[in-house]
Amino acid sequence: MMGANLKVQTAAEVITPLPKPQTAAAQPSPQPMGQKTPFPVVADHDLPPRFAVAGPVRSKARHRWILASFVAVVLMPTALACWYLFAYAVDQYASKLGFSIRREDMASAADLLGGLTKLTGSSSAPDYMILYKYIQSRDIIEAVEGRIDVDKAFYRATDPVFSLPKDATIEEREDHWRRMVKIYLDASSGLIEVQARAFDPESARQITLAIRDESAKLLNELSDIAKADATRYSTDELELQKKRLSIARQQLTEFRSRNQIVDPTTDIQGRMGILNSLVAEQATALIELDMLEGTSAKNDPRRDQAKRRIEVIGARIDEERRRVSLSDAPGRKSYADLVSEYEQLSLEQEFAQRSYVAALAAHDSAVANAQRATRYIATYLPPTLAEKSEYPNRLLLTALTFGALVLFWSIVVLTYYSIRDRR
Repeated sequence: MMGANLKVQTAAEVITPLPKPQTAAAQPSPQPMGQKTPFPVVADHDLPPRFAVAGPVRSKARHRWILASFVAVVLMPTALACWYLFAYAVDQYASKLGFSIRREDMASAADLLGGLTKLTGSSSAPDYMILYKYIQSRDIIEAVEGRIDVDKAFYRATDPVFSLPKDATIEEREDHWRRMVKIYLDASSGLIEVQARAFDPESARQITLAIRDESAKLLNELSDIAKADATRYSTDELELQKKRLSIARQQLTEFRSRNQIVDPTTDIQGRMGILNSLVAEQATALIELDMLEGTSAKNDPRRDQAKRRIEVIGARIDEERRRVSLSDAPGRKSYADLVSEYEQLSLEQEFAQRSYVAALAAHDSAVANAQRATRYIATYLPPTLAEKSEYPNRLLLTALTFGALVLFWSIVVLTYYSIRDRR
């Protein structure tokens, strides 16, 4: 029994590092046999300094400074923005427009008959990209402002934040235009959607109508320029081939006048016919002479006549051959040279004739393409007229303002304490 009490006392001494002296009344009573000794309870004041419990948090100067900065940087600007949005911001109405660009590549009759390559080709940049950039340019801003009442659409004296200033510069008008007119482009399909906002619904609809009309006007101008280029090229080519054909015909006429021969090939064919007939006649005379030599006496006068006839025919054959190969007079070319020159001139005229026919067909095709519209705007969403205001989105702008200010304030505070802790 006493051994058990000594064992309990030893465990208590191990568990309690620094026991305080206790009075006799506070001494624990011996535990009966068969019961476990409870774990001794240690008060807070009995713990060593390293196990002491922290006291209550007290407000310090830096805490009050953080709270004041949060109120000044976040809450007050957010409240000011919310107050302006709900008290002074004027309602804005939106009008939407959706369109795409269609092309008609129809083959003309000249292309089908002649198999000619089309003169008009696609431009380096797609048409929808050109319109996408044009709707954001100064030209369309000036064009739209000339068709609407700018003050009625964009100016309100009570709303200086969302309103266009009086006598605004072109740069200010561009910035305001990009805020009020949003353009969405689907490059895969070429669809363009435009959303225009204004302080009254009719002005917003007039803006989208003007954008559609000006875009169609620009597209027609681009088509006219392309058609004019193609027509101008075909016209220049036609004039060039016409001049080439005229020169070839003039050279052939000068050749005929100079040599007094319409067609050297026909003329030489006639001369060759005469030469062939003389050769045949000479052969007949030779046969007759052979027959006379075999049947008549040596002093027969018919022999002399036959020989004389053969000599005359031979002389004529030589003369005809000389005329074919040599010139008849000084300064005149031989028939061989004349035929060669004539063939060159005829070939040049034939090529010029074919080129002229091809250029004429190409010109007719270009004119036919220029007379029909090949590109136009297809509107799939006509300009809408709003019945209620959708902008400015006051709740969203208030939330964005609060989030941006909280983020800014957090970055500043964390940066300050990061620098302070490194010192």
